[in-house]
Amino acid sequence: MEFHHFALGQVVRLMTRERTASDKLAKYRVTRLLPSDGAEFRYCLEHEEFLFSRLAWERDLIGVILPGWRVESPSNTP
Repeated sequence: MEFHHFALGQVVRLMTRERTASDKLAKYRVTRLLPSDGAEFRYCLEHEEFLFSRLAWERDLIGVILPGWRVESPSNTP
């Protein structure tokens, strides 16, 4: 079963060739999970600062870890 790699509300960055210098640091929030076209999923994103929306393919996104987030490692104890 296929599943989305990013969740609603998650912060991501676009990693496409056509991005400009100002896009390199731009953060977007996932606002909608769209269905697969048979190959991969699409997402509706909202720009964190300017509040505009756009669509993006899953292959063009990378997740962002925000300050204060902790990444938990799996526990080795039962």
